[in-house]
Amino acid sequence: MNILILEVIVLVRSGVHRQRVALQTDLAADLPRVLGDRLQVPHRLLILLVNAIDALVAPPRGRARYRTPRGSTRPKPCS
Repeated sequence: MNILILEVIVLVRSGVHRQRVALQTDLAADLPRVLGDRLQVPHRLLILLVNAIDALVAPPRGRARYRTPRGSTRPKPCS
């Protein structure tokens, strides 16, 4: 999953810089494999990232952060 996230980040990096949004990753190294369509999963990640950036571009500028914590099934808020 982390590889897919990093691939999506590469696709949007210039737009992120142009919008002056800080993009931070905090990716767990030992995540289990994810079963899913190799094209649909990155597409969904791209949509999530673009939506996060769109939400942050209005003043004040913000920070988008992807986290993939391991060992908890409960969602963790990102700052």
